[in-house]
Amino acid sequence: MKVAARSYDNSLRAEQAAATRDRIVDAAIDVLSEGADKLSIPAVANAASVSVPTVYRHFPSKAALVDAVYDRYADRIDVAWHDDVPSTLDDYLARIADIFARHERVGPELRTAMSGPEGAKVRRRRMAERLDRVDTVLAGTDLSAADRERMRELLVVLTSSAVQRAFREYLGLGPDIAADRVAWAIRRLTTAPKKTNTKKR
Repeated sequence: MKVAARSYDNSLRAEQAAATRDRIVDAAIDVLSEGADKLSIPAVANAASVSVPTVYRHFPSKAALVDAVYDRYADRIDVAWHDDVPSTLDDYLARIADIFARHERVGPELRTAMSGPEGAKVRRRRMAERLDRVDTVLAGTDLSAADRERMRELLVVLTSSAVQRAFREYLGLGPDIAADRVAWAIRRLTTAPKKTNTKKR
């Protein structure tokens, strides 16, 4: 007579797999922070104290591994928005201060990993997702289609960590003030009065 498998066996196995996956991502961050040229599956396996096949079991390619590092970063700065995607421009702007503050608390290894060439590659690969979100929040504005396209690009740049870093390094301003200035600029740009062609009499 067959004995039914205990239910906790599966949950324990899933927990162990998740812990191994997290350890591999941690290791990838450490390796990436030393330079993009150091990143390889064997190097990550060594840093995580797991076998190369174990890394491949969780991440079928180096690109998948870098995507996981990006996901960790997005979760840390709270822009993953799995179930709480902002739907209006006001909602989007209200979150900038928290995003900037969270970015200030990102560890140096993760920040370095994401600011290098591999981080730039994955940001470009994932940019379509971010632009879709921006399109959603701009849909409720009175901007023309051409101006919405311009504004989506400005929103992506102005809410980036690079802009936050510029506020800090050039002006000595913290994340709250930087977020205030960015939100102010975006509001002014999206509510600027339209020019009318009036002839002088």
